[in-house]
Amino acid sequence: MPSECEVLVSGSGPYAVTFRFTNDSSQPLFVLGECHTRYTVTSCAGGYQDPLALWADCTQDCKLADPGGCIACGACMWQGIEVTPSAPHQTEWSGKTFTFSETTSGCQCYNAFAAPAGRYRITVPVYGSDEGAQHGDVLHEVEVPFTLPAPGGVVHVPLT
Repeated sequence: MPSECEVLVSGSGPYAVTFRFTNDSSQPLFVLGECHTRYTVTSCAGGYQDPLALWADCTQDCKLADPGGCIACGACMWQGIEVTPSAPHQTEWSGKTFTFSETTSGCQCYNAFAAPAGRYRITVPVYGSDEGAQHGDVLHEVEVPFTLPAPGGVVHVPLT
């Protein structure tokens, strides 16, 4: 990891983190919920360019014996999640990243890795309504730098 991206820590990861989305305005603001709250995380080590794979839903661990069949998942419902001053929204990231491959039977599988301690950035699209979230009408994006591990395990993400 480049020196400008390093964070001194004791102990090893993964470093789980809770992202706490807040809205201190009177304007209604929404984030998009699918299977997970929609946001991306990029790493300083990668020049904040490529989003990390944060989830491995509907895939199996490549290290496990091939079960001979793929995992079938249904579609996730898109919904706008309103964030108000009295109702912040929280979501968690395990601190793991994933790469993907195929099993011998042709099913997608994953390899999990602990994201190293360092500097990262979360980018969140913000919407003005539930309908706007469902249709992809982005009001603005918010970028917040953070470190892994995060102090107290929480990263505050103001949407205003």
